[in-house]
This record gives sequence, structure tokens and C-alpha cells, in this order.
Amino acid sequence: MKSVAAMIPRVLLIAALVLLTGIKVSSQEKKLVEPDIPKYDPSLQVALVGTVKAVREYQCPISGTIGTHLSVSAGEETGLVEVHLAPAAFVKEYSILVKPGDEVTIVGMKTVFAGRTAMLAKTITLNRNVDKQTYRDTFAFRDENGKPFW
Repeated sequence: MKSVAAMIPRVLLIAALVLLTGIKVSSQEKKLVEPDIPKYDPSLQVALVGTVKAVREYQCPISGTIGTHLSVSAGEETGLVEVHLAPAAFVKEYSILVKPGDEVTIVGMKTVFAGRTAMLAKTITLNRNVDKQTYRDTFAFRDENGKPFW
């Protein structure tokens, strides 16, 4: 019969293999559960003209960060479109202020994500009327190839 001291390396090796196998299986399970994250495709760019109905910051499954998101109404045919602008830190760093009621033109890629119409923004133009004058501010979030600036 083998001594206990001689069996310890084998027991540790078996325990390590069981642990590593469990980690590998659990990481594969997570990949199966994640929805398909859309990638920006410049050939699918469109312009969306509408009114901002809501501005929210939440954990974005697309960017993986706390992101700034707009709900934009572009008419009854389109309904509300969830626009993914950029990480909230990026929006704040450049003092980009978007408010409900703002008239906007967004250039980006429309997609369907988690069963909802969504858009990954490349640029946003804000049209604001102040003292009977219209001001337009345009902000860019991606380059011509769709690569994010953040």
C-alpha cells in the first residue's frame, strides 16, 4: 500500500484537472448565452432624423461600459429607436449635452439588438433654437471606418 505522502501529488494533479475543466466548460457556457453583439459596418450607414424622447446611462452590452443612450422618435412608422452614442465618460469628457426634446440628425448603423431597433451612432447633429436662432452642433463618435474614438 502506498503512503499518504506519495499519493498527495496525484490527488493535487487530479484536483487541478477537474478545476481547469470546470473553468473551460463554464466559459463556453457564457459565450453561448451572450447575444450577438453587432459590429459597426460603414456600408450600412443611414441618417435618422427625429426628436430625443429620453437620455439614459446604463451598462451597455455593446460597448461593455456605462454608456449614454438616446430614445429617438423618428415618426410613427419607425417608432422609438435606441441609439447607442458612446461610453458615458467619453460623452461627459467632451461636454456633449443631449436633452429630451432636442431635434437630432444621427448618422450611424441601424440594427436589431435584443429584439429592439437600435442604432450605433457615428455622428449626432443637435439642432437647437435659442432666442429665435437655430444652432447646430455636430459631434463625432467614430471615424470613417466605424472605429470608435474612445
